[in-house]
Amino acid sequence: MSSTALPSLEAPGDKTPAASPAVKAKRKANDSASASEPVESSISKTKPKKSKKVEAEDELEDATSKPKKDKKVKEPVRPLDPSLPTNKTIPAGLSFETPARQPDAVRLTAVNLSGMAASLKKGMWTYLEAEDADVVIMTETKIASEPAHEGIQAKYKHRYFSAGAEKGQAGTAVLSKIEPLSVAYDLPTLAEPGKLAGRLVRLEFPSLYVLGTYTPNAGQGLKSMPRKQDWNEAFERYLRELDSVKPVVWMGDLNVAPTSIDVRNSKKNWDKEPGHTAIERDAFVQQLQPTESEHKPLIDVWRHRNPDVEQYTYYSYRFDCRTKGIGWRLDYAIVSERMLARVQACEIRQIAYGFSDHVPIMLDLQGPL
Repeated sequence: MSSTALPSLEAPGDKTPAASPAVKAKRKANDSASASEPVESSISKTKPKKSKKVEAEDELEDATSKPKKDKKVKEPVRPLDPSLPTNKTIPAGLSFETPARQPDAVRLTAVNLSGMAASLKKGMWTYLEAEDADVVIMTETKIASEPAHEGIQAKYKHRYFSAGAEKGQAGTAVLSKIEPLSVAYDLPTLAEPGKLAGRLVRLEFPSLYVLGTYTPNAGQGLKSMPRKQDWNEAFERYLRELDSVKPVVWMGDLNVAPTSIDVRNSKKNWDKEPGHTAIERDAFVQQLQPTESEHKPLIDVWRHRNPDVEQYTYYSYRFDCRTKGIGWRLDYAIVSERMLARVQACEIRQIAYGFSDHVPIMLDLQGPL
């Protein structure tokens, strides 16, 4: 019996059967083509997920790499005139070399004290000694009676104090080396003078009247404007009466800043804040330049001599206004026009700040009064 070959017991997948020569050639060609091109697998198509930390870093990098609009840096507020002093306390060795006082000059000065008791503690006497004025007009004294002060009593033999209607409010006083002919404290043309007490002292001298006034404020939100209008109308009539008899020198805190160069931030404050409204401006203009032909004008002396200069007499204690030069011109020296030839000097004493939130204004007149 002849022998027969048995089939292989190996699994079909364990061994690859030999390929024919044609198949081998085709495989070789395919392998060569695969080697010349990149192999794109399913792994290469899927991007690996980044951690939250990495994502945040990438976002930050993207944000910083993007061009940003330059933020406008707010410039600090600076005084209009860098040469003006910005001291907040009155200098201990205060002195005034200019303007030089002429031999025949009579010096007057006016200042709002914002409370005389406090002002004396802050250096008011230092100013009075340095200025050595013949007549001193003090407004907003806020006292019921004259305080005891040896220096003032020795220098000024004639002292006149008018207290406000309410405690701690208003108050006007005049100190004088020269004895007046008469003194008055009321505004007689006002319907109820008692309601606005402590706002006027009038001294009569042989050649003129000296009027010291603390004009009412229109109040927050202009709520006291009617009261101020009553005062302005009555005071204008009083001015006319006095000026028809003798020339007038009118000084004090008039609580009005009539033009844009009298207030640092005029645009922001115009017709909103007391003192800088059309109503108050018009009243002030009418007081100085009456429309009635029979009355003669009065002159705002400092503005007349400094028509384009921006200086102020009041710098609030708040918001660093003194350093920034943010202020109002509220204190005045006004004379009858026919007295203008007698004016020798008129200065705002910018250095004399600290005993009040106002600075004084001085006036030299050719004497005698």
